[in-house]
Amino acid sequence: MDREIGVVVDGQGDITEFYNMKKINIYHKMEEWKLIRTVEISVSVNSLMDLRQNVMEVIGKLDNCRVLIAQSITGIPYHLLDKSGFVICEAKLFNIQLLDMVYEELTLEKVEEKIEVASIPQPTDQDGNFFFDLVKLQKYRPDISSKKALIPFLSNELFQSVTIHCSHMMPWLDSFTKERNLELSYKEDDGRGIVVITHRVCGE
Repeated sequence: MDREIGVVVDGQGDITEFYNMKKINIYHKMEEWKLIRTVEISVSVNSLMDLRQNVMEVIGKLDNCRVLIAQSITGIPYHLLDKSGFVICEAKLFNIQLLDMVYEELTLEKVEEKIEVASIPQPTDQDGNFFFDLVKLQKYRPDISSKKALIPFLSNELFQSVTIHCSHMMPWLDSFTKERNLELSYKEDDGRGIVVITHRVCGE
């Protein structure tokens, strides 16, 4: 991520909300944080057109800085900044340690984004056996539920077995597999749940 963070301040240099700002202090991180420049700008709320123009002026003056800290940024300014790719943080008070906290949090998010996580079971051999790490998926992609990840696969994929690592037995899975004549087994190993789903053998 960029090593620049902007702090919205009032005429006295104290952190403030977006509508009260008189300037934005831009800090850059090398060995430590340095105030490298100040963008002097205030926001007009006389009309929506003036407000939009002010926000676009702010965006144009910030150059490579795409992280802003303010007491609050709401409404049209928030939406325009968010649409332009800004990361917006809110804080009541400002100190240099806050810059470190924001920077470390955003850096961690970038690292997590780079971790590739399978969103569906993956084949482990040529015989129709699959493996799925649901624990890892839900850690890095909490927006994908177990149903969203597994139901399309179990309904449409040809497989011999699916082994799933999970934090607990999904309540919906037992009835789902029974309806589709699938075998289901569950056990716990070293604090982690292991689900194995297979097709019933003909004649059972």
